[in-house]
Amino acid sequence: MRTTRVCCRLLSTLAPVACLLLFAGVPSVWADVVSGHVTLDGRPAANSVLVVRTEEKKGGAIEVRTTDKGFYRVFLQPGRYQVTLKDRPAEVLVLESLPAPVTRDLAFGRR
Repeated sequence: MRTTRVCCRLLSTLAPVACLLLFAGVPSVWADVVSGHVTLDGRPAANSVLVVRTEEKKGGAIEVRTTDKGFYRVFLQPGRYQVTLKDRPAEVLVLESLPAPVTRDLAFGRR
């Protein structure tokens, strides 16, 4: 009887921890890379900083620096995101991430 009680108490303590560890990583399984080229007024936006946040603006923003040729690469959960250039926050583009690699070019300014 005492052994059964100890086992039940142990299971009731460890079960939530096991579930947390098991399911904590599940959403990241669906995340994938979104990449492409960024242009500003038709030219590569070299060494620019993109600010990426969910459309609902939940959580913090992710900042991503483009390469000297305007290429960016970011790892995102599936969903819709608002993207701005850090030094031009008024212009907002929408980026959609899928549970698969996606290429999305972003054109700011005149096209």
